[in-house]
Amino acid sequence: MVGKSGEGSFAANLLQEKAERELLAALEAAEGKVERALERGDVPAGLRSLAELAAPLDAFFTDVLVICEDEAVRAARLALLARVEKLFLRLADVSRLSAQ
Repeated sequence: MVGKSGEGSFAANLLQEKAERELLAALEAAEGKVERALERGDVPAGLRSLAELAAPLDAFFTDVLVICEDEAVRAARLALLARVEKLFLRLADVSRLSAQ
């Protein structure tokens, strides 16, 4: 299983598409970088680490049908995205930004 309790555990073997495997690898790398940045209190470094997920996320949403017919695969893909969201929320809840 991939993911910690509360992060949306899923079986990594369900991630068959190249884009989803690459997103998982990039996410795992970013999680470590963000954790180290937060330990140092270096939020800008953490944000730069999140920015490194842009290309893998773009490829994922371009190449992968998240809401597919296979319920187990769909759940794995949604859990992967939940893990991405959780990492972003470690640094900032952008939903609280005001467009004034």
